[in-house]
Amino acid sequence: GRDGVNVVSFADDSTPIGSSTIAATFSFFRTAGTELVTDEADIVFSQSLEFSTSGEPSKYDIQSVLTHEIGHLLGLDHAAMVSSVMT
Repeated sequence: GRDGVNVVSFADDSTPIGSSTIAATFSFFRTAGTELVTDEADIVFSQSLEFSTSGEPSKYDIQSVLTHEIGHLLGLDHAAMVSSVMT
């Protein structure tokens, strides 16, 4: 939730992510004059999936997933290019 702290963590029971979600970014905004600025962002990984940093088969590469979620934090949407990290 909005608490003024940017967090990257694994989801707990109170995190509203679906069972098919690998990870999610929750961004919070505020207005500064006439501009909308990011106030905080939290990234959570599903606790029901397995992650790896060594390319193990049938596990999600946590570095790639985090890079994708940081793309959302920066305002990027999903891309149609198969080789894109934002696919």
